[in-house]
Amino acid sequence: MTLVYISLAWILGIALGSRVHLPAALLAVSLLPLPILAIRRANRRAVITATVCLLALIGAALYYPLHLPPADASDISFYHGQDKVTLKGLISSPPETNGKNAQFRFSAAEIKTGETWQKVSGTALVYVPAYAEYHYGDLLILNGKLEVPPVFDDFDYRDYLAHQGISTIVYYPHLEVVAHGQGSKILGRIYDLRHRLGQTIAQTMPEPQASLAQGIVLGLRSNIPEDLNQNFARTGTTHVLAVSGLNLSIIAGVFVSLGIWLFGRRHYFYIWLALAAIWFYALITGMQAPVVRSAIMASIAGKLNNCVSRSMPTL
Repeated sequence: MTLVYISLAWILGIALGSRVHLPAALLAVSLLPLPILAIRRANRRAVITATVCLLALIGAALYYPLHLPPADASDISFYHGQDKVTLKGLISSPPETNGKNAQFRFSAAEIKTGETWQKVSGTALVYVPAYAEYHYGDLLILNGKLEVPPVFDDFDYRDYLAHQGISTIVYYPHLEVVAHGQGSKILGRIYDLRHRLGQTIAQTMPEPQASLAQGIVLGLRSNIPEDLNQNFARTGTTHVLAVSGLNLSIIAGVFVSLGIWLFGRRHYFYIWLALAAIWFYALITGMQAPVVRSAIMASIAGKLNNCVSRSMPTL
C-alpha cells in the first residue's frame, strides 16, 4: 500500500502543479514530519511514508511546469510552420534505424535570425535516411522545416512525444556536422558500451534471435527484420520486444542476492548495489520511459525498505 500512497501523492502533485505555481522553497515542507522520529519511536514507518508522500506531492507540483514549452521565441516550438529554420545543436541520443529511416533527438542551442545567432531551447525528433552517419554528441547545423507532431485517429503521437520532452519533428533536413564528441563524455561511453554489447550478442547468436535479444535486453530494435516486426504487430505481442519493468525486476533480484551474499544484511550495502545496477541498466537501455518509471518505483521501494529496516529494532 505504501507505493499506492506515493503514486497517489505524485498524481495529486501533478494536478496541483497544473493549477498553482509553487515556490521551490516549499519543498522543505516535506521534511517537517522527520523531527517526530527523534521524539517518538512508535509509528516510525508511518512518519517516513508521510515524508515521502509529501516529497512526491510537492516535487510533482514543481516538476509539472518545468516541462511545459515556453510560448516565446526562446523555444523552437515558436517557429513551427516556417518554411526554413536554421538551428545549431547537439544529437542528444544515439540514432535509431527503422527500415529506410533513422531518427535521433536534436537538442537545439541557437537559432539563426538574419545574420546573427540567438539562444534557443527545445528538443526535436529528426528523421534522416538510414544510411546517414551521425552519432551521439555530434554538433550540427540544421536547416529545415519545424513541424508539430501529428495526432492520428488511434494514437496521439504528439502527446506521446511531449511526455519525452519532444515538441517538434523535422523530416530530412539539410545537416552539417560542425564537431564530434560534444556531448556528455560519460553518456558517450555508456552508449558505446551499449553498442559493443549489441555487437557481442550479434556475434554469439544467430538471426533473428540476435536481433530479438538486442531489442529485449538493450532496447536496440533497429536490427529486427521488418517482417518479424509485422508478425509481432499482427499477433498483438509487440510489447514483448520492448524493455520493460520485468527486466528491472530481474536485475534488482540478481544484485540484491549478490549484495546479500557479498556484504550480508547488516549495513544495507545490498540495496545500494541493486539501485546502482538498476540505474546503470536504465542508462544503457537509453532511459526509455517504461524503464525509467520502473527504476523510480524500484528506487522508492528500496529506500523505503532501507529506512523502515533501520527504524525497526533488531530482534
